[in-house]
Amino acid sequence: MKQVDYVNRRLRPLRSMPEFYTLRHLLSKVTEIVSVLERSQWTPPIRVLDAGAGCGPYRQLFSNGNFRYVAVDCQTLPGVSVVADAQRLPFADGVFDLVLSNQVLEHVCDPNTVSAELKRIVSDRGYLLLSCPFVWEIHCFPADYWRFSSQALQLLFADMDLVYMEPSTNTAQCLAQTFNLFINRNLENELVKALLFRFTNSRLVVAGIAPEDELLPANYVMVAKRKVPVETTIQISAVRQPSDTRARTQPGLPLSDPGRFRMRVDTPSFEIPVKGPRVKVSGWIAGDSPMDQVWARVDGSEQWTMECNLPRVDVWRAFPEFGNAHRSGFQGECSMGLLSPGEHTLEILATAKGEALAWDPIKFRVTGRRSQVAGHKSHAKIFCDP
Repeated sequence: MKQVDYVNRRLRPLRSMPEFYTLRHLLSKVTEIVSVLERSQWTPPIRVLDAGAGCGPYRQLFSNGNFRYVAVDCQTLPGVSVVADAQRLPFADGVFDLVLSNQVLEHVCDPNTVSAELKRIVSDRGYLLLSCPFVWEIHCFPADYWRFSSQALQLLFADMDLVYMEPSTNTAQCLAQTFNLFINRNLENELVKALLFRFTNSRLVVAGIAPEDELLPANYVMVAKRKVPVETTIQISAVRQPSDTRARTQPGLPLSDPGRFRMRVDTPSFEIPVKGPRVKVSGWIAGDSPMDQVWARVDGSEQWTMECNLPRVDVWRAFPEFGNAHRSGFQGECSMGLLSPGEHTLEILATAKGEALAWDPIKFRVTGRRSQVAGHKSHAKIFCDP
């Protein structure tokens, strides 16, 4: 395949291509990480290594002057900056803010060594974006050794902090794409193939299987970061804290600048009624470091520990400038009995690196009537002020 055709297939995937679904998903993920890096407010240059780049089809996505793009491959090809073996990359530790490895890992004879090299060169603030097939035809460039499940990739990169792992297709799309690859190998007429691919890649054909069915994905895309050690992470939900723990969140710890953090409570909300004696609390706190502890306090009195540092890819996509955005979630329950009708307050308190964090209370209202008969369930509903 000519270089220009290869680049065009990666940057402009069409339904007339056999591997349309995988190429479309991969392009969306590379485009997304470019956007994340551009919004991360990092001091340039942002150093990017494309490991196993071939002719570097995604190079032009990093044409912004803030990026420094380096393409490395085991072969001398147009656009390759460095010719090197992926098992011995000629770079110092932690020198790249983004390491790309797209459809490479299945071609190396020692994936453990290669994965260790990829992890080694990621900077403390940086990301690794890796894609590899799970269901695919044999394709020797120059050899084809492996297929990886999501569990296999998590095992290889267990010492990294996973941002997300996404399948590139659902089962229906994978079956359609596998059929396309068979047709592509066994039919010579390019026009007929293109028409067949347009049909098999149509929404009508793949609509028969639920979109969320991911039992048989064709490919995976993974984004991960270096792990940041957390000295104290509470993993106990809905445990009442004694008064001395509450006191440690008050003056006595340095109060952090609230502008360095961003907090949102997802529940309780106006739209979601709360039934029974427990108030479910969830949300996120984005900042430059993981949370040590998070508490929820109702009406300024009883205080409850939240599970924290939970995955929130949605927050990472919206606010990549915060270092812990991908693990900013918290959730738990406040067992308050049956709250009386009227106005109440919910406060979120936290500590991060020994700094106390507090935000203005959120007001919510309880409507309904508490049951006066033992054994009857309350139908009280909790609403938050917008």
